[in-house]
Amino acid sequence: MVARLWHAYNDHLETIDCWECGGESVDPELADLAAHYPEEDGGILLAEEQDTIMGTVALNRVDEDRGEIRRLFVLPEHQKKGLGKKLMQAALELAKTKPYRTILLDTFREQPGPQALYRAFGFAECEPFNDYAKDKVIWMEKPL
Repeated sequence: MVARLWHAYNDHLETIDCWECGGESVDPELADLAAHYPEEDGGILLAEEQDTIMGTVALNRVDEDRGEIRRLFVLPEHQKKGLGKKLMQAALELAKTKPYRTILLDTFREQPGPQALYRAFGFAECEPFNDYAKDKVIWMEKPL
């Protein structure tokens, strides 16, 4: 289930020409989800209705005080229904149960919709925390 969503996410990165700027294969993560997203650090959340998985978001640990929201994605046929907002809210609620004081995320400059969503949740631009292409990626953070 997660594999279908994350592969669709990878396909989306190719359509917005962001594969080379920070897009990465999801296959290593899919091979061992529990190791990449252990429950004690966050985990993976799904938007699901009647056995249909429509979207996903992941939360993991960056360091002792910071977590990172990753892989927020809703399948195109389920977009514009508020699922991204619900997934973000759920991820932030989950983050509050962890020792994180700050939540990080990165997004692509070519995606104004997600940027607006993140800003609506109180995220602001911050210094880069990974080595993705600066001309293609925006880094954001939110204190909890």
